[in-house]
Amino acid sequence: LVVSAVLAGLIAAATIATGIARQSEDEWVRHTLAVRNQISRVLSLVQRAETGQRGYLLTGRDVYLAPYEQASKELPSALNELGNLVIDNPDQQQSVGRLRQLTTDKLRELQQSIETRKTGDVNAALAGVNTDVGRRLMDDTYSLVGVMDTKENELLEQRRARSSMIGGLVQAGAVAAFILICISGAIGSLLTRRTFTEVAQAHDQLL
Repeated sequence: LVVSAVLAGLIAAATIATGIARQSEDEWVRHTLAVRNQISRVLSLVQRAETGQRGYLLTGRDVYLAPYEQASKELPSALNELGNLVIDNPDQQQSVGRLRQLTTDKLRELQQSIETRKTGDVNAALAGVNTDVGRRLMDDTYSLVGVMDTKENELLEQRRARSSMIGGLVQAGAVAAFILICISGAIGSLLTRRTFTEVAQAHDQLL
């Protein structure tokens, strides 16, 4: 009985430990999802900035600058947040540094064409676009973001797999503890009945 109780206690302790481990893995899964969302947000801001620039170059109307101006304001904090999220991952930190440089160069290219357009020289502004500098910067950005997202997706799958495995161990441990407790109870009940029977027989013999 003592052995069964000890085993049940050990299994219960192991179940609690694996439960804590699964909670930790679940938190890492949520963290990875947050990183992927932030990567998408940074890319979306760059795209919005470019959309605003194109609208302004074509129309010359200030209303089209709103997406560009808003994205330009939000990008630094968005990149800082992304950097903080991947502080535990040196490879991704390096990629964030590269992404920061690309967005800086892209915003500079957008600003230059917008300033040229503000002078009224539409042809010069469009000629700057036709150099394809901006397109190459966007291509590099898309490529880098794709690599970063792929790495996070790999981490996500690994962490989900570990979380699922630990969840299975928790369930197995709980079942094993329950079975041991039932077995311990059954053995205890059997030994108790045997003891009562032996006591009764000894009592009858004495009489």
